[in-house]
Amino acid sequence: MSTVKVTVGIDRQYNLTSDKIAAFRNKTVLDKSFNRSACWDKNQESKYITSLITGQAPSKIIVANIEECMAQVIEDSLDYEYFNNFLQLGFDKIAIDGNNRTQTIDAYLRGEVPLLHGQYDLPDGTVTIKEHNDKYVNHPKLLKEHIEKNIKVTICEYIVANRSDLSNLFININNGVALNPQELRNARLVPFANEIRKLAKEYAGAFEYIFKNNNRRNIDEQLVNMSVYYAFGASNGISKKNKDDAYEDNSYVWQHFQVKGKRVIHQALKIVSKNLDISFREVS
Repeated sequence: MSTVKVTVGIDRQYNLTSDKIAAFRNKTVLDKSFNRSACWDKNQESKYITSLITGQAPSKIIVANIEECMAQVIEDSLDYEYFNNFLQLGFDKIAIDGNNRTQTIDAYLRGEVPLLHGQYDLPDGTVTIKEHNDKYVNHPKLLKEHIEKNIKVTICEYIVANRSDLSNLFININNGVALNPQELRNARLVPFANEIRKLAKEYAGAFEYIFKNNNRRNIDEQLVNMSVYYAFGASNGISKKNKDDAYEDNSYVWQHFQVKGKRVIHQALKIVSKNLDISFREVS
């Protein structure tokens, strides 16, 4: 019989406009391993805020409690190091799912996201929302009082979880979102993932004629291709399994990347960046 580890999450609720939720947001770090870049358009933001205000947005924001999770792992392990790095930066939670929602809430409270227009039947009366009062700062008093007293955001806070658990949690949450292979790799909490993200950010301009942005981790995957190619050589080819295996702790690709691979890739990307006008412009 196999042994199955159980992770533990606790639901906490915060009033939308309270100081507690503001403090929660300020002390929660967004690990780039999770959460796609905020990509909601204005209509999606308005729809979410409206559903939140009308009590029809039950989805929880998912985080991990850093100190609680650290207490469950072996000191000096990669798991401990992962949590401790964020703790030393002054954070007490790690965001797993909810980036778009959290940023939309912040923008709404700053008066940047409007409610959908219409008549709102509140427990204590009715208000009509139109263009002149659809932003939070201009809401009718009755609506503001309703929001302050009744609207809560639910946070599921995981207190027993290691790196692997958090990665699996993110993948399971997004099981119906069709994450691509590189987004799944990116959710693996390994040092190689951090290095690939840094390179992708540093050399984004070298890929600008191929990819408009890196929201789906397309640039990351090209860098993983280069890393696999360097580690195994041209005769091996580059398979999905090679790229998946590269995201294991102390993988063969990671070992070669640390020794010389990163420096070779840097050199190659500098050449590409220097010759963008000559090469990519002609190809495009």
